[in-house]
Amino acid sequence: MTTGPTPTAPHGTVSAYKRHLRNGDRPCDACRAAWAAYHRSLRARASLVVLFVVVLLLSACGGQREAIRETPASPDPPSACPKGSTVVVIGDSITVATSTQLTAALNSAGYTPAINAHSGRTLLRAIEPVAGYNEFHNLRRCWVVALGTNDTYHLPASEWQSDIDTLTAYIPKGEPSWWVRVAIPHGDEFNALVPYPLIDWEPIASELPDGTHPNEAGAKIWVSLVVDALTAS
Repeated sequence: MTTGPTPTAPHGTVSAYKRHLRNGDRPCDACRAAWAAYHRSLRARASLVVLFVVVLLLSACGGQREAIRETPASPDPPSACPKGSTVVVIGDSITVATSTQLTAALNSAGYTPAINAHSGRTLLRAIEPVAGYNEFHNLRRCWVVALGTNDTYHLPASEWQSDIDTLTAYIPKGEPSWWVRVAIPHGDEFNALVPYPLIDWEPIASELPDGTHPNEAGAKIWVSLVVDALTAS
């Protein structure tokens, strides 16, 4: 049986958008629109999950509105992550490139590393792993979010705030949390929206061969900056 060539997804689809990235191309307008629409659908599903949880809470409270209390403002995170904590690091390809060194450094600093990184990850695609870590209620955790680069490259700025809010809603209030600064063009606009203390990795700007990903020397500095932020006193 003779088979023909594998059909190529047309432009204006998520598959074609990913093909652009694999080929090192800038996605065309039609593919960027398809990618943005895909993320809007993710955002809508996330909103439905939140609505479902609210309905369950109302049912558990007998539908009494007075039983609902306003959530207090999250306190400022402590100046250091307590030793012995599990440090959850949620990242993209930058974290992938540094994960081996980061794991060793966190272990040496007295933490249990829990690193979850995937190339090309955007904020909304990080919801599942973040929610998964919340299943372990007995863990003493600190969080490091190293995301935003792909969002600033591929999604309109009008969507950044809502996506940040959607993701951080899954990180329990009161658990020490940091965000690694986005250090690419338009990064400052994104960073201004982040609700957590920023870990600045400007010192390794000269160690980014492609303008985004650190080389070996840059990865070592990146890891040091992250661990220094966690252990600062």
